[in-house]
Amino acid sequence: MATVRDRARTFEYLHRAIHLTLQSDWDPADVNGEPYAAQEYGQYVPGIHRLLRYKRPLSELVTYLARVEAQYLGRGSSRAELEAVAQKLQGLGVGRGSG
Repeated sequence: MATVRDRARTFEYLHRAIHLTLQSDWDPADVNGEPYAAQEYGQYVPGIHRLLRYKRPLSELVTYLARVEAQYLGRGSSRAELEAVAQKLQGLGVGRGSG
């Protein structure tokens, strides 16, 4: 049985993995590699983690990413680009009970 500490570590690990995926594979603000912008996408991680945790469909994750781009970043990726990022995020193994 997982302890509270184990769950907290898993939660933190998954948050970091989501953030790194956003930074390296999504990056609509084009800040990857800029030291001052390391936390640029951190505010979007909890929403994505929630979608992944509750195993929402890929389309919901794509819609979330597109909405963030349109409302907050002023840029838009193609649906194919967003689907590729969403699939990579889903591949992180986040699921109900993992954080």
